Amino acid sequence: MEKQNPLSLNVSSPSNYDPEILFPIDRESSRLHLAEFKSIKIFGFDCWNAYELSWLDSIGKPKVGMGKIVFPMTTKKIIESKSLKLFLNSLNNERFVSVDALAGEIQDVLSGVCEGDVDVSIYSLDSQDHTFSSGEAAESVDDADLLYPIDSENCVVNTAVLINQKDIEKASVSETLFSDLFKSNCPVTNQPDWASVTVSYTGSPIGRSELLSYLCSFRGHQGYHEECAERIFYDLWRSFKLRKLSLAMTYLRRGGLDINVYRCSEDISTLDMLPRRIRQ
Repeated sequence: MEKQNPLSLNVSSPSNYDPEILFPIDRESSRLHLAEFKSIKIFGFDCWNAYELSWLDSIGKPKVGMGKIVFPMTTKKIIESKSLKLFLNSLNNERFVSVDALAGEIQDVLSGVCEGDVDVSIYSLDSQDHTFSSGEAAESVDDADLLYPIDSENCVVNTAVLINQKDIEKASVSETLFSDLFKSNCPVTNQPDWASVTVSYTGSPIGRSELLSYLCSFRGHQGYHEECAERIFYDLWRSFKLRKLSLAMTYLRRGGLDINVYRCSEDISTLDMLPRRIRQ
């Protein structure tokens, strides 16, 4: 029997260790509608922070920590977030001889399910090692005027608001723009997903109103976090004459997990992660 996505089911938190509860999703299926996606030079990763991680030590004493799970964008599959939460909850009554043993178990399981090398780190709550690097100054586009009214009933992303390459000025700039107004919807439950979007680029200027109008057109779109990020990167790269592009989407925490998706035209690592904004 084909495994069902737990996001559409009423599933109780498991009382015993259960890696089988993880639900993988093919990355490739969300890229099929992006013509020539494979021809674009793109690097990136997805960083999930787990704030409700708990387990037992070797003598049965409860322990807590924060987990950082990094999925390279090259893994064949991603993990549906509810199933990951359930999997992590299944560790609550499981004994581990050390934090390294716990991290290794999670890493091995996720790497196998995702069909790629996943990196897992676990920090104590008073550790400073998980703080993010400070990002460069960025300018908000949220006060810009929208080119078109937002149609909340329309689930089609409006790429028409992005300037075609033929009309772009020859001038080149380097800047970082961001918006806290991004919203899309879960493709299974249609519940809202909120995120801050940061775009750093070098190349032809991206208009504030154009970028904001485009991002706001996702308001009725149904898509997983990673799919939305790759769609935005793809559309910006193809619509503007850019020499460099970096996109960060930091989603609001839900159920003890936050998801941070990074895509870049150059190689990127977790050392390049931006601070999470105050809203998150």
